Amino acid sequence: MKFTDDFFSSLSTDPADELVQLIDSYSLENVSYRKVTNWYHKAHPTPMTDALCDGIIYRKRWNSAENKNDYYALTSFLAGKPINIELFGAKGDSTTDDTKAFLNAADFVNRLYDFVSVDPNDPREQYSLELQSVTLVGNSPIGYKITDTVLFKNQ
Repeated sequence: MKFTDDFFSSLSTDPADELVQLIDSYSLENVSYRKVTNWYHKAHPTPMTDALCDGIIYRKRWNSAENKNDYYALTSFLAGKPINIELFGAKGDSTTDDTKAFLNAADFVNRLYDFVSVDPNDPREQYSLELQSVTLVGNSPIGYKITDTVLFKNQ
């Protein structure tokens, strides 16, 4: 299956599997998504919502049987593996402007929670997160064209 929104469409007849494997149309690599209920792969107790769903790392699919959206997370992100910048739409042909793809990647990375508990024995601190690191990689042998400043938060 090509990397499209077919499975995630409300018109899809595919079952809402726990794991969905697609093939990215640019990088031709396998891209797997796992159904999730919480943002930040269950480490943070925030329920998944449309606002947190960026359409790339987290995608949504309408579940008509339950009259609600189901959410899926990129398994490479859940496992802490590098994420291909081409999933964000970068072409990597050195002539197409890839700025938007890098801005989208920065937006996602900059929204990650970076809370680390000061006192894990304090009952008011119900969770502790280590900083999530995200490594972006690409398949382009000639590079990416960026025409504007892209800012990633300094951790």
